[in-house]
Amino acid sequence: MPEAQEELVPVMVPRSRLTDVYSLLASGHSNGSPATAGLHRGWSAELVQEVYTAASPRMKALLDLMAASPGKRMTVDDFMAELDADKPEFVNGVLGAFGRLTSQRFAERLPNREHTWPFSAVKDIRDGRWNYEMPEQVAEVIKAIER
Repeated sequence: MPEAQEELVPVMVPRSRLTDVYSLLASGHSNGSPATAGLHRGWSAELVQEVYTAASPRMKALLDLMAASPGKRMTVDDFMAELDADKPEFVNGVLGAFGRLTSQRFAERLPNREHTWPFSAVKDIRDGRWNYEMPEQVAEVIKAIER
Protein backbone atom coordinates (compact mmCIF):
# COMPACT_ATOMS: atom_id res chain seq x y z
CA MET A 1 0.00 0.00 0.00
CA PRO A 2 1.54 3.36 -0.99
CA GLU A 3 2.31 5.81 1.77
CA ALA A 4 0.07 8.85 1.97
CA GLN A 5 1.88 12.01 0.97
CA GLU A 6 2.27 14.52 3.73
CA GLU A 7 0.52 17.82 3.33
CA LEU A 8 2.93 20.69 2.68
CA VAL A 9 2.27 23.82 4.70
CA PRO A 10 3.68 27.33 4.30
CA VAL A 11 5.69 28.56 7.26
CA MET A 12 6.80 32.15 7.73
CA VAL A 13 10.30 32.33 9.19
CA PRO A 14 12.41 35.39 9.93
CA ARG A 15 15.22 35.53 7.36
CA SER A 16 17.79 35.50 10.15
CA ARG A 17 16.51 32.05 11.25
CA LEU A 18 16.10 30.49 7.77
CA THR A 19 19.43 28.66 7.94
CA ASP A 20 18.42 27.20 11.32
CA VAL A 21 15.18 25.87 9.82
CA TYR A 22 17.01 24.33 6.84
CA SER A 23 19.56 22.81 9.20
CA LEU A 24 16.86 21.31 11.38
CA LEU A 25 15.08 19.80 8.39
CA ALA A 26 18.33 18.44 6.96
CA SER A 27 19.36 16.94 10.31
CA GLY A 28 16.41 14.55 10.27
CA HIS A 29 14.91 15.68 13.58
CA SER A 30 11.36 14.46 13.90
CA ASN A 31 9.06 15.10 16.83
CA GLY A 32 11.98 16.40 18.83
CA SER A 33 14.19 13.29 18.57
CA PRO A 34 17.27 13.21 16.37
CA ALA A 35 17.40 10.66 13.57
CA THR A 36 21.20 10.63 13.73
CA ALA A 37 23.80 11.50 16.31
CA GLY A 38 25.03 14.28 14.06
CA LEU A 39 25.81 17.81 15.12
CA HIS A 40 24.93 19.30 11.74
CA ARG A 41 23.67 17.50 8.63
CA GLY A 42 25.00 14.18 9.90
CA TRP A 43 28.47 15.38 10.95
CA SER A 44 29.45 13.81 14.28
CA ALA A 45 32.06 15.30 16.60
CA GLU A 46 34.51 12.60 15.48
CA LEU A 47 34.01 13.42 11.78
CA VAL A 48 34.37 17.17 12.46
CA GLN A 49 37.66 16.52 14.27
CA GLU A 50 38.86 14.29 11.44
CA VAL A 51 37.96 16.73 8.65
CA TYR A 52 39.57 19.60 10.56
CA THR A 53 42.79 17.61 10.91
CA ALA A 54 42.75 16.74 7.18
CA ALA A 55 41.93 20.29 6.04
CA SER A 56 44.53 22.61 4.54
CA PRO A 57 45.98 25.34 6.77
CA ARG A 58 43.91 27.94 4.86
CA MET A 59 40.70 25.98 5.35
CA LYS A 60 41.54 25.54 9.03
CA ALA A 61 41.78 29.34 9.24
CA LEU A 62 38.27 29.64 7.75
CA LEU A 63 36.89 26.95 10.06
CA ASP A 64 38.47 28.71 13.03
CA LEU A 65 36.97 32.02 11.87
CA MET A 66 33.47 30.55 11.67
CA ALA A 67 33.94 28.72 14.99
CA ALA A 68 34.90 32.00 16.68
CA SER A 69 31.48 33.44 15.73
CA PRO A 70 28.99 30.55 15.61
CA GLY A 71 25.65 31.42 14.10
CA LYS A 72 27.08 34.51 12.41
CA ARG A 73 26.54 34.69 8.67
CA MET A 74 29.85 35.19 6.86
CA THR A 75 30.63 36.02 3.26
CA VAL A 76 33.50 35.53 0.84
CA ASP A 77 34.60 39.05 1.81
CA ASP A 78 35.03 37.88 5.42
CA PHE A 79 37.02 34.89 4.18
CA MET A 80 39.17 37.08 1.91
CA ALA A 81 40.04 39.33 4.86
CA GLU A 82 40.93 36.29 7.02
CA LEU A 83 43.20 34.83 4.32
CA ASP A 84 44.60 38.21 3.26
CA ALA A 85 43.39 37.45 -0.28
CA ASP A 86 42.66 40.10 -2.88
CA LYS A 87 40.39 38.02 -5.14
CA PRO A 88 37.32 35.88 -4.43
CA GLU A 89 38.75 33.21 -6.72
CA PHE A 90 41.40 32.50 -4.09
CA VAL A 91 38.72 31.73 -1.49
CA ASN A 92 36.76 29.73 -4.06
CA GLY A 93 39.87 27.58 -4.57
CA VAL A 94 40.19 26.94 -0.83
CA LEU A 95 36.50 26.03 -0.57
CA GLY A 96 36.72 23.89 -3.72
CA ALA A 97 39.61 21.88 -2.29
CA PHE A 98 37.64 21.41 0.94
CA GLY A 99 34.66 20.26 -1.11
CA ARG A 100 36.80 17.64 -2.84
CA LEU A 101 38.14 16.48 0.53
CA THR A 102 34.68 16.14 2.06
CA SER A 103 33.29 14.46 -1.04
CA GLN A 104 36.10 11.93 -1.40
CA ARG A 105 36.74 11.07 2.25
CA PHE A 106 33.58 11.82 4.20
CA ALA A 107 30.43 11.64 2.06
CA GLU A 108 30.18 7.85 2.35
CA ARG A 109 30.12 8.12 6.15
CA LEU A 110 27.35 10.73 6.25
CA PRO A 111 23.61 9.95 6.20
CA ASN A 112 22.39 8.98 2.73
CA ARG A 113 26.01 9.35 1.57
CA GLU A 114 25.32 13.02 1.05
CA HIS A 115 28.12 15.42 0.29
CA THR A 116 27.76 18.12 2.92
CA TRP A 117 29.97 20.40 4.98
CA PRO A 118 29.95 20.76 8.77
CA PHE A 119 28.62 24.29 8.25
CA SER A 120 25.88 25.81 6.10
CA ALA A 121 26.45 27.43 2.74
CA VAL A 122 23.34 29.26 1.49
CA LYS A 123 23.06 31.40 -1.61
CA ASP A 124 21.25 34.70 -1.09
CA ILE A 125 18.72 34.98 -3.91
CA ARG A 126 18.72 38.76 -3.65
CA ASP A 127 22.35 39.30 -4.62
CA GLY A 128 23.55 35.84 -5.66
CA ARG A 129 26.27 35.78 -2.99
CA TRP A 130 27.01 32.81 -0.78
CA ASN A 131 26.67 33.03 2.99
CA TYR A 132 28.42 30.63 5.36
CA GLU A 133 27.38 29.87 8.92
CA MET A 134 28.62 27.39 11.50
CA PRO A 135 26.28 26.01 14.17
CA GLU A 136 27.28 26.33 17.82
CA GLN A 137 27.64 22.54 18.28
CA VAL A 138 30.20 22.27 15.47
CA ALA A 139 32.02 25.40 16.66
CA GLU A 140 32.44 23.91 20.13
CA VAL A 141 34.05 20.78 18.67
CA ILE A 142 36.45 22.85 16.54
CA LYS A 143 37.38 25.12 19.45
CA ALA A 144 38.20 22.06 21.56
CA ILE A 145 40.63 20.59 19.00
CA GLU A 146 44.21 20.77 20.25
CA ARG A 147 46.49 22.69 17.90
